[in-house]
Amino acid sequence: MSIITDPKLLRTPDRPEDDPFRYGIRYQRTYRDDGTFTVKEIPLRQEDLLFPEEEDRPVVTDGHQTDLVNLMVYFKTQLRHVAGAEVVGDLRIDFASADPGIRPLGPDIAAIFGVRQHRDWSTFHVGREGARPRLIVEITSPATRINDLEIKVDLYYCVGVQWYVIVDREERGDEIHVHLIGYQRGEHHFEQMVPNEHGWLWLEAVNAWLGVENNQAVCYAADGTRIRTHAELTEQITAEVRARLEAEQRAAEAFALSEADRRTAEALALSEADRRTAAEALARAEADRRVAAESQALKEAAEQRTRELEAELARWRGQS
Repeated sequence: MSIITDPKLLRTPDRPEDDPFRYGIRYQRTYRDDGTFTVKEIPLRQEDLLFPEEEDRPVVTDGHQTDLVNLMVYFKTQLRHVAGAEVVGDLRIDFASADPGIRPLGPDIAAIFGVRQHRDWSTFHVGREGARPRLIVEITSPATRINDLEIKVDLYYCVGVQWYVIVDREERGDEIHVHLIGYQRGEHHFEQMVPNEHGWLWLEAVNAWLGVENNQAVCYAADGTRIRTHAELTEQITAEVRARLEAEQRAAEAFALSEADRRTAEALALSEADRRTAAEALARAEADRRVAAESQALKEAAEQRTRELEAELARWRGQS
């Protein structure tokens, strides 16, 4: 049967709860004795999103992904000059050294400090790296909000996280309403952070305010200036590059025109010089012809006078 006409692949569940893969897919490998392996697709459960494996591919919403990308850019920009600071997203983190009883977690965004060397991690082992996240941000999805709002609050406190912030994308009918919930580490438990008059939360770890604008998470510098989003940065860079290219093109065109004018002027100057040179050559030739003609006439006149004198001398001799 063609894969396109396989009815199991074409069927769309009428209700989300009828779709076994609504949370995502886990690719499970089974190895044979000869070293080859097969891959089986296993539906993710809500618990799997809490304790992920490296081969998991969870389903996320577009708004979730937009907030994640923007906040990653914000935090990386703020920490770009801080030695040993790493901002990671959707990375599995093993906190076993902090609490051996807690399985690896997969926060949306983690800001980690004191990292000795950047690696291409698939799992970040806190004990092995000698560093742990100080700030964790979770962006909720409607189907799994309970994990972020309740269960992870206790888990992140147990593993030593300093700040835990939730960008809660709450589904109300057909609309999404976004608000912030922030926790700061207290002596015995997390204490809820108090927002400022704008509803922003101060994130000391990244030296920025976190707020909500048009139902999207945004960041502000310490002075309240909004930090540009990933899309805005891309648009600005594209506009700057385009403007620079256009300016260079105009300069090149202006140079080409001026160069063409210069070459035309040189050609005209050369032509005028050639005309002057030719005229001078003609004048010299005409003068040479005149001199030659005058010389020839003088020569002929002298010869004629010589003949006349010889004839006169001959007559005188005959008479004598």
